[in-house]
Amino acid sequence: MGTNHYLCDQHGCVGSAFTDRRVRRMRVVANNTVSDAEHQFIAIELSEADKQNIANMDPEATLYMCWPDYMSKKASGAKIRQAKNLLGRNDE
Repeated sequence: MGTNHYLCDQHGCVGSAFTDRRVRRMRVVANNTVSDAEHQFIAIELSEADKQNIANMDPEATLYMCWPDYMSKKASGAKIRQAKNLLGRNDE
């Protein structure tokens, strides 16, 4: 078992891909809840800036996070640590 990925734009879904279960699947943390694409449907709307940021990520990087402008550095740092903890990635 694996996960299906559909690439969609304003004109509809333009392609699909299947990810083998041995490959790390997409997981999303929102409101202190982890959603796993192997067990749940996940849809993420990316802005042009998001797409550019992801395209420019280091090849080894696997976490992309964003937060409101008004959130303090201390609060965003706490949320980052919390998200990593929920994903079992506290060692990073």
